Amino acid sequence: MMVDLLDNSIPLTLDIYAILFRSGYFKGYLEGVVRIWVLFQRLRRHNYNKAPLVFLSDVFYWRLNNHPIANILMNNLPIFNDYFVENFHSSFRSQTVESNNALQIIQKAKIIDTERNNNLSFKESFINSRNSLISQDKLNYLEKKVSLFLFSLFDKIYHNIGNTKQINNNIYSNFTLPSFKINVDIKVLSLA
Repeated sequence: MMVDLLDNSIPLTLDIYAILFRSGYFKGYLEGVVRIWVLFQRLRRHNYNKAPLVFLSDVFYWRLNNHPIANILMNNLPIFNDYFVENFHSSFRSQTVESNNALQIIQKAKIIDTERNNNLSFKESFINSRNSLISQDKLNYLEKKVSLFLFSLFDKIYHNIGNTKQINNNIYSNFTLPSFKINVDIKVLSLA
């Protein structure tokens, strides 16, 4: 499970956008989307597993029917970026509350949009007021802390080799992982 997590899942989630998408490597990005969908299926993330399928369905449909958007997407992948939508949504969410009614939400969206388009307070719309600077000393401390945590975790895993027990034999069996002191579903474990 740890090997799968460290060798497959974490690099995939870090690389799919930062390297594959932004570099325009369409074949690798498409493979990454398939792998992300498999990861969501395995972890039963039903709220997330539909978007990759929709994207894959569209791409395969466009390719099958020789639609021009397929070539445009393959040759210009980094242009298809939802950063602006996500950025607006993030700014919008930080400036509204759950108790706002529909009219208040619409008005707030118009205000944010006007501020952006008029460049009156563009910076203020997007900059977080919190201090996000982290000193080099703090980063060094965090690096050492993470290293010690991983070392102790791998030490526990090493000392518990062979101690994993199957709890039940249902359709989806559960296992105890003594290193983590948890019970997990078989779908979480790598089965390759």
